[in-house]
Amino acid sequence: MSTSEGTALSEPVGDSERGATATEYAVLIAFMVLAIIAGVTIFGAWLGGYYAGMGQELRDVLR
Repeated sequence: MSTSEGTALSEPVGDSERGATATEYAVLIAFMVLAIIAGVTIFGAWLGGYYAGMGQELRDVLR
């Protein structure tokens, strides 16, 4: 076993591994942002339809 193999487990994370981790986190955050945008869009459309229906019922009652 060479010295580089023996110390591999005790060495701090290298710059290339930090870059890979940062990239993985960036991709994960991007997916989370897309999921939030999709959820807000769908919920917003549903909520808009709900209030539009409520407004129409109110107009019908007031006539």
